[in-house]
Amino acid sequence: MTTRLLTSSPVAHPSGESGTALNLRRALDRVIDNHRRWKEGFGDHPGHDALAVDDDLLEAVLDEFGLRLRDNYPSCSASARTWAT
Repeated sequence: MTTRLLTSSPVAHPSGESGTALNLRRALDRVIDNHRRWKEGFGDHPGHDALAVDDDLLEAVLDEFGLRLRDNYPSCSASARTWAT
């Protein structure tokens, strides 16, 4: 089993913890690509009104989420912050 740290930077975690860094942006791009291909498998279909998102509201929610993340890093063991693959 390989242990990887999930990080937003392409380099290993500065704490020196063992494992290979898994780039968050690359991982998210892969998730989005997989979702796009899955969705394309259903062909064209009309969207539902419930899926409509107001751009200004989304920006406000993401800004609030970003503020809530500040100074909110849990105090936990290194093993809880790693992702086993």
